Amino acid sequence: GCGVIEDLLRLANGQPFFTQLLLQVLVDVLNEKRVGLVDQDILSATISRVIQHPPPQLLYSWSNFSHQEKLVLASLATLLKSPEAYASSKKVSRVLGSLPKKHRSGMDLVEVRLVFENLRVQRVLDRDQTRYRFTMDLLRRWVQVEHSVWEVLGSRTESADGSA
Repeated sequence: GCGVIEDLLRLANGQPFFTQLLLQVLVDVLNEKRVGLVDQDILSATISRVIQHPPPQLLYSWSNFSHQEKLVLASLATLLKSPEAYASSKKVSRVLGSLPKKHRSGMDLVEVRLVFENLRVQRVLDRDQTRYRFTMDLLRRWVQVEHSVWEVLGSRTESADGSA
């Protein structure tokens, strides 16, 4: 299919576990739909299924991010509308700047840049000059669906008052 291989490579960034997972789910989708050709619809169905049933590895890596990293990743995922898109720390800073004051303490532009660079060193993000994107597009898509900025703030509030 057109661009499907590139999309799969971008989704998993060549990471063996995630590549294998995506291909396994892709084969399941093909078998269920009884088709032999992978097109964008099949790929979309595959991505949706993986996002609805995320592997423990994805949940685990998310749980290991700091609150600030989660906020930056959630903001970045909100801004990036396509696998190829990048966004600047300034844009992410603007998203965070729109939050109520009590939620954005210590999240100025300098702090956002530090978080970005730290996530780049961890290979969670790629950098193109001064702009960033998710190394694995699957993570971007999952964060977009499951972890909005407000969800991240809500989970912080829950754990802060001991109810979660």
